[in-house]
Amino acid sequence: MKKILSVLFIVALLVLLVSVNASAAKRHVIDNTGTMTSDQISRIEATCKAIKAEYSFDVIFVVTNTIGSKTLERYTTDIYDAECEFEDGVIFVFNTEEFGHEDEDNWAIIGFGKGKKLAGNYDTRAALMDKMSYDLKRGRDNKSGENFYNASTYFTNKCRSFCAGGFKGDPVDAGKVIIRIIIALVIGFVIAYAVTKKEKKKLTTAVKQMGAMNYMVKDRSNITAARDIFLYSQTTKVRRESSSSSGGHSYGGTSGGGRSYSGGGGRI
Repeated sequence: MKKILSVLFIVALLVLLVSVNASAAKRHVIDNTGTMTSDQISRIEATCKAIKAEYSFDVIFVVTNTIGSKTLERYTTDIYDAECEFEDGVIFVFNTEEFGHEDEDNWAIIGFGKGKKLAGNYDTRAALMDKMSYDLKRGRDNKSGENFYNASTYFTNKCRSFCAGGFKGDPVDAGKVIIRIIIALVIGFVIAYAVTKKEKKKLTTAVKQMGAMNYMVKDRSNITAARDIFLYSQTTKVRRESSSSSGGHSYGGTSGGGRSYSGGGGRI
């Protein structure tokens, strides 16, 4: 009996150790570029773990230099499935890899569960990228871990404020919206009135004619044939650059792990 109890105790201990190790393997910060220091990664990890402990909300920050053959959207959702415990959360991924195709995304913000209200909001993504894009570019171009760390603080601070606000996303200021609508209506009315009044004055210049001679144009020319001759042409091509203030385009669907998500991505 004692032997059986000893065996059961050892098995239970092993199961506990495996569970602890599996839990410890979950990452909140992934830096495949090797630019961030261990101290910077530890600080970001600590912030993400604090948010997770307080709000049961996963937050992941990723910097990578390759996504293989996957799209950035699929790469991002796969990481969330592999690393996250909760159904609610947000993940940000920045890919420093140079693409052959300039329209491919190199950043993505995707939310799951309650996180969809944050990542799925275009204005929220745009405001966040306005703050993050400078440091992300500097981190990529100068291989600066400090810049990537700075970008992560904007992201984690936004996630914390979102959680603290009750997962409601950015509030809409109804008062400002109403004021803008009123101003737009007033401006439209003024413009319409001015145009109508001007056109009405033109109508008062008409005088009734007794004959048809005054309607004939004097010294008119009869053109029976015409052609355009172009001496040369010039075509200018301009590279289209993505705006750092853009919230990108939208993502949405179900991850490989069966989680529903929404968000967006773009290129800086």
